[in-house]
Amino acid sequence: MMSLETGARTMLEHALDRAAVKPSRVITVINSDHRIFLERPRRLDIAGRLIVQPRRCGAAPGIFFPLTVAAAARREAVHVS
Repeated sequence: MMSLETGARTMLEHALDRAAVKPSRVITVINSDHRIFLERPRRLDIAGRLIVQPRRCGAAPGIFFPLTVAAAARREAVHVS
């Protein structure tokens, strides 16, 4: 997950920087295999909500579940990907 540009920042950090909403409103989904990337090469502070899938479930659940979380929290929520 290291950036190919500089090696200093992860691809996740770059993606979060491009978010169109406040960091506190971002929902990040990872599977349990990727938890290690939150600690290495350094600890990442992920703003907003972090959802960890217990196992690899494919892309559809990884997209659908956070959409339902956002819709439950705020009916007028807009999804941008």
